[in-house]
Amino acid sequence: MDKLSGMAKRPFWELLIRGILALVFGVAALAWPGITAEILVIFFAVFMLLDGIIAVAGSVIIRFDGWWLTLIGGLAGILVGILTFAWPAVTLIILVYFIAIRSFVVGLFEIMGASQIREKQEGKWLLIMAGIISILFSLIIVLRPDIGIIAIVAIIAFYAIFFGILLIALAFMVKSWAKQITEG
Repeated sequence: MDKLSGMAKRPFWELLIRGILALVFGVAALAWPGITAEILVIFFAVFMLLDGIIAVAGSVIIRFDGWWLTLIGGLAGILVGILTFAWPAVTLIILVYFIAIRSFVVGLFEIMGASQIREKQEGKWLLIMAGIISILFSLIIVLRPDIGIIAIVAIIAFYAIFFGILLIALAFMVKSWAKQITEG
């Protein structure tokens, strides 16, 4: 099985739903930039749990090439969501580091996942770009945790929107790849 057919087996709905969730999260965070830290903590915990559960479900239901990378990323999201719910009084700095760690791990796995795609396959750059953006986002947060709640909410929102758009685009590419494989 070549790498394209392996990626084409990836459930496009998993990427699509995760992209839509990220987009909704990002837009909501921009719409209410003055939200309190407690609401942000709860909102983030719900987002992490849902994103993690969907990633785990997608990787377990259909064992596409590199499925275990998505599984680990999903489990990391679930763990961060649970930890965030367990300590709702967590300071924003701790939450920011949870976000940074999760984004860094997901970014690495996205870049590793891109290596599963054929060299010149259309859309490979989307997964690489999502990985790079995730890693850069995590570094900004680690290097500048003092930039303030509104700035952090805005960075998180723009990251989530951009990441969501990339995942949605990738979902449709995966769906197209699957169609190419079946039409042979």
